[in-house]
Amino acid sequence: MKTTFKTVFTELDDELMELDIQDNSPDIDIDKIKSEVIMKINSEKSSKNKFSKKIVVMLLAAVILVGGTIGAFATGSVQAVFGSIFQNSDGMNELGLFDGGNVEVKSEDNSLDIKLLGITGDGEKLCSAIEITKKDGSPVIDKDYSYPSNREPFDGSSWKVTVNSGDEAKSAMHSPQYYLSDDNKTLTIYLFTTTASDSDDSLQDSRMTFVSKQFHVNKVTNELASVKLPGQMDPIFDELKTNDELTSDDVLFDQEELAKKRSALGLKEEDFTTIDYKGTRIYCQAELKTFELPFTISYDLNYRTDKFIEKDLSAQNAPEVVVKNTRNAKMTVSPFSIYLSGECDADNPDSPGEDGLDKCFMLPKWDDTSKVTLTDGTVYYLFANEGGEQRTDENGVYHTTLHLKYSTVIGPPLEPENIFVNIKDIQSVVINGDTVYEK
Repeated sequence: MKTTFKTVFTELDDELMELDIQDNSPDIDIDKIKSEVIMKINSEKSSKNKFSKKIVVMLLAAVILVGGTIGAFATGSVQAVFGSIFQNSDGMNELGLFDGGNVEVKSEDNSLDIKLLGITGDGEKLCSAIEITKKDGSPVIDKDYSYPSNREPFDGSSWKVTVNSGDEAKSAMHSPQYYLSDDNKTLTIYLFTTTASDSDDSLQDSRMTFVSKQFHVNKVTNELASVKLPGQMDPIFDELKTNDELTSDDVLFDQEELAKKRSALGLKEEDFTTIDYKGTRIYCQAELKTFELPFTISYDLNYRTDKFIEKDLSAQNAPEVVVKNTRNAKMTVSPFSIYLSGECDADNPDSPGEDGLDKCFMLPKWDDTSKVTLTDGTVYYLFANEGGEQRTDENGVYHTTLHLKYSTVIGPPLEPENIFVNIKDIQSVVINGDTVYEK
């Protein structure tokens, strides 16, 4: 078998492949070959020097020969797999698509075909894409049910996630998002994983296990109105601040018009609900149904962390960001978030205290003084997001890693956004008026 594989690879340009395969080697590292071939395909897709179709076919053939199968990640790209959920996803291939490695799938339902499409991430945040279809090509669930509920309970009744490194369990936070294709023949689960606030361990080379039991989907039976979610618009929140009884629905929808429609149908307000899905809020009557989705998928975690912007900060060069006496302060700019890490004494007299402020850093204000500007003029605002490390050690030293999330609007949006920012396109980063990075 070794000679056959070697013949396949030697037909390719050695410089192109850069695979370390020795003629006198008695064994072939299948995982290494698969990983390097796939990484080469994805990296070349985002470069100006494209592979010819012949070379791509030969590369994929080599993977099939070596591994006996070809995962979905090999034929796609990061943008293709994750582009539907990440805004401004052009250039995602710069981050890299990873196969997870050593993927194991078990299901009590033999009709299901379950695949890991790939993993991408920056070390603090990971996103896995899992695709579920039926082997016979039929819909995964009834076609009438087309609005998955992403407000899943956290009591373990629907899903459970564990992350392990060897025999040691690692602490991480998880949030799955479910998306159905228009014909209900494909269900994609995007599993977002973030390092927990009580852990400073990397997830690299850990192993994730996702246990799926069921998921919940709405069938809209009577839609009265729908509106594109605008994010956090100032007029909405201005109104909410001045009237404690108002909700975002009161501002987004014409309440008098809705009341007329309900009255004409002989229905009451409590007969209706709102559903947020793919950037739209629907005011409707709906039936929520639970569908069984029994499977377990385990895979290794791998991702890239070597293409980010890093800069040392201090109270001198960023006085509106770094609290005095903060040590080892550093900013890391990734395509998903900006991270501020450092340490200070827990009883630091210069600490601004609680009130939503960190002991070592001052959080971004909810105004236009905290933002990332791209070379084409696009602006993303910054706000502090849950996640990362905040802990005090036995010596009274406070360690922190703040997650600053990108937003198309000032402050948190009405619906969670997944924004990808190509590092190469960043012109400047400003936090609380301090320019902490400029190209």
